[in-house]
Amino acid sequence: MKTAFGLDIGSETIKILQLDKGPAKPKVVAAGVVKNPLLGFISDIEKEIVPLAEAIKLLKKDSGVTTNLVTASMPERNIFIQTVELPKMTEKELEQTIGLQAESVIPKPMSEVSFDWKVVEDEKTEKAGKLKVLIIAAPLALTAGYLKVLKMAGLEPLSLESESLALVRFIQTSVGRKNVLVFNWGMKSADIIIIKNGDFYLNRSLASTGEALTRAINIGLGLDMGAAEEYKKTYGLSSEVEGKVGKTIQPLLGTLVNEIKKAVNFFEEKEQEKLQMMILTGGSSLLYGITEYFAKTLGLEVQISNPFYGLTIDPAHLETLRKNTPIFSVVAGLAAKEI
Repeated sequence: MKTAFGLDIGSETIKILQLDKGPAKPKVVAAGVVKNPLLGFISDIEKEIVPLAEAIKLLKKDSGVTTNLVTASMPERNIFIQTVELPKMTEKELEQTIGLQAESVIPKPMSEVSFDWKVVEDEKTEKAGKLKVLIIAAPLALTAGYLKVLKMAGLEPLSLESESLALVRFIQTSVGRKNVLVFNWGMKSADIIIIKNGDFYLNRSLASTGEALTRAINIGLGLDMGAAEEYKKTYGLSSEVEGKVGKTIQPLLGTLVNEIKKAVNFFEEKEQEKLQMMILTGGSSLLYGITEYFAKTLGLEVQISNPFYGLTIDPAHLETLRKNTPIFSVVAGLAAKEI
């Protein structure tokens, strides 16, 4: 099997991770993070993506990656992903009919997207004599932009996949096949991903991003955006500075909790099963006091993701990983795909 490294081009940062099998458990052999010079912008116009390609190339070199083969993620907000139930049929029959099924659920003309699918094992669906199929589609313009920037960075892409599927793989390797809500909370994105028995169940994108919190502090406390971001990271939901930061972002957090509750209720009412925990990933999951806040308001066990659980880590990478642990969840799932 070919060994590839994972590459997560986020709106704020670019993350790299390479794993090797190792005698007992996978080993981190390369890891790194750097600011995204384009703030997540992807285009297929070469002159616009040169800074991003150069940043990826330099990060790969500085991180000690030993291969040009890469598995990269694309932003969840631009990907269509949905599970559908179909009558039980043979693999050949499914291959012949899946295109029509995809056309009926993908909200774009099929000529404008690339799509893939896979059968998801689900005991309840199988007992009902049906198949559960996961359909994934991405705009051709988006994939073209990603493929171009990877080529410009001197890389050979093995696959492009959504952040949620990478997170599902990370969850399978870290907590097993459980019912889990993952909240992937970045600077410019906020995604709820529900995983049932270790497999993708649903995703929802929300507006309460890390940037929205920063803007609320910017307006509420009269700070410029740079100072507002520092206040958010430093004080969060603490009582320091008279708790002003927490009070300012409270309305946004309340809206966020309501949306998460809707997703939890939808799953538990439809499946008649409980979600066993909530896992926070992404840079905004480091907001001071947020774990306790979500646990109290949602009534769920809440954990900050640890994508390095069960891995052997080279001491040379410890400092990078300790500082940035939650933001490596997507790239850990990508890196695990080819080992």
